Amino acid sequence: MAIGLMSLVFVACTGTGAGPSAVQPASSTAQTGSAPPPSTSPPPSELTVYAAASLKAALAKVEVAYEATRPGLDLVVALDSSAALETQIEQGAPVDVFLSADTANPKKLVDAGLADGAPVTFAGNELTIIVPTDDPAGIRSPADLGKVGVTVIAAGDAVPITTYATQLVTNLAMEAGYPPDFAAAYAANVASKEDNVRSVVA
Repeated sequence: MAIGLMSLVFVACTGTGAGPSAVQPASSTAQTGSAPPPSTSPPPSELTVYAAASLKAALAKVEVAYEATRPGLDLVVALDSSAALETQIEQGAPVDVFLSADTANPKKLVDAGLADGAPVTFAGNELTIIVPTDDPAGIRSPADLGKVGVTVIAAGDAVPITTYATQLVTNLAMEAGYPPDFAAAYAANVASKEDNVRSVVA
């Protein structure tokens, strides 16, 4: 199966909440001439993370664990397809970390000077075929995805999983046991292209 690499970049266009060492302005409404007493705890801060929709379940656990070890920190997570998030960052969305389902979208940000440092690969995954419990089409292998009458729900052209799936289908068409027109037959069976992998699963 094709392997999808996930990578992260620290985005340089952040504009999120104040950090622990931020200095707060003195109150302009104080009734006396003295400055307000210094705060005994740092102000709340935010870490904004844009992440591929496929990371939803993992990040739900990460958010709880991360915030538990850093009192006062609010981990704000936004989920969508990697391509959509990359576009939002290019357009100035305030974000600290971008967790992409591929390496291409983070590279775009690096090349545009919108990231601090190079992308870092942090995970990998494998393509998976999901079928209904009763499996009415009788899917037993990827070869069955090219059979007449099979309905395939896929992701949009800009979603990273589509790049990996297209690569896999093209490679399989050259394998023994697969018809030479397998790629075309598979493409003909795609009935819907969703915005992200969570939508595909739904």
